[in-house]
Amino acid sequence: MTVTDTSGERAEPVQAAAWQAHVLDAGAVQAELDRLWAGFHEPGGVAGQEGDEPGPGEGLVRATTLNLIAVARSKAEAARMEAAVARQTRFHPSRAIVFHAAESAAENSPGMDVRVEVLEQPRTRDRPPVRFELIAVETGAGQVEHLVSVVSPLLVAELSDVLWWAGEPGDDPRFDDLLAIVDRVLVDSASFADPGAGLATLAALLRRSGRCPAICDFAWTRSAPWRQVVAQFFDAEATRPCLNCLDEVAIGYAGSRPGRGSGLTSALLLTGWLATRLGWRSVSPLAPDGDGWATTVGATDPGSGKVLDVAVRLTPSSDPTHGDGLRAVRLVSRGAAPGTFAVEQKDAVGLTTTSETPTMPRVGRMIHARAPDEAALLDRELHGIERDRVFEEALSFAAGLLDGAEGGRRS
Repeated sequence: MTVTDTSGERAEPVQAAAWQAHVLDAGAVQAELDRLWAGFHEPGGVAGQEGDEPGPGEGLVRATTLNLIAVARSKAEAARMEAAVARQTRFHPSRAIVFHAAESAAENSPGMDVRVEVLEQPRTRDRPPVRFELIAVETGAGQVEHLVSVVSPLLVAELSDVLWWAGEPGDDPRFDDLLAIVDRVLVDSASFADPGAGLATLAALLRRSGRCPAICDFAWTRSAPWRQVVAQFFDAEATRPCLNCLDEVAIGYAGSRPGRGSGLTSALLLTGWLATRLGWRSVSPLAPDGDGWATTVGATDPGSGKVLDVAVRLTPSSDPTHGDGLRAVRLVSRGAAPGTFAVEQKDAVGLTTTSETPTMPRVGRMIHARAPDEAALLDRELHGIERDRVFEEALSFAAGLLDGAEGGRRS
């Protein structure tokens, strides 16, 4: 599925349906939410103000979908996550709780600063206005370990709970505590300070005995158009034999930039996707190759049963104009079914593809594939219900390539 930017209007706070205070416990927050919603149904309440009454068939809808817990690393990041929540157009959380700790150790008073808003997404041609709740929470810098005790009382009962975790999971005890109460975890591995360690942590979660929430990675979602295009190369009967003769895979990705993360995890996950779809096995861990990485995987020839080596190279690009994910993919097959298949990002809004075999002339085309923004990525993942087994298999393979990798886990 191709993911594009969201284009709907931003949800705005309902007039007079907001509250801000410093509180000592979550009970005061829930009491205020109950008061705000009750006011919508009282004579002269917010929803009954003159000029605000919906017409016939245009009644307001209160979202009853899921609880979203967003944990930010800074006040600025929390504001960005709030903006993404407000721009949801197809699937709105019933209650979004955006949490961050004060950045100054001096800001460590008991309790928490809370801002509560009821947001309304304007009506569209086929949908009435939708209202949902946003709760912004800031605690003292020394109180972050109590996050679960802050969040749990604010969750709407009997709804699914989704955790949006900024940064990498690592050994943060808050992350482990939240895993026990949520059904789904959203991360963006492109933002990991240590991409290799971050992927290894996610893969380890899948191997845990007992309950493990579904894991979703924005880096995987961004690469959906790339996987779709690569798969389409081999839809034709004439090119399908090339899959069994692949000899070389070259993947270009956005190199690490301050504050922007890296496309390395996208490249690793694409490698994992190819390997698990084609039945490859890991032969050697990743090793430094110039400023990038290289490895060899084993592909079994279905005819002879021989294991054929496939060289895989992952190379960073310093071009700052084309986003934070993949930049180019090139597949080369040799032997009985030679061919060359390539995808490249030429600009911010499109991909170019080329393919050529001895029996098929060179074919090129342009594909519109604008990189999705954070709101679009969130929208896509909030729709998810089932576990993505293809992603989980790709993640496990990618993490396996990192075991014993030489030279550390660079970005």
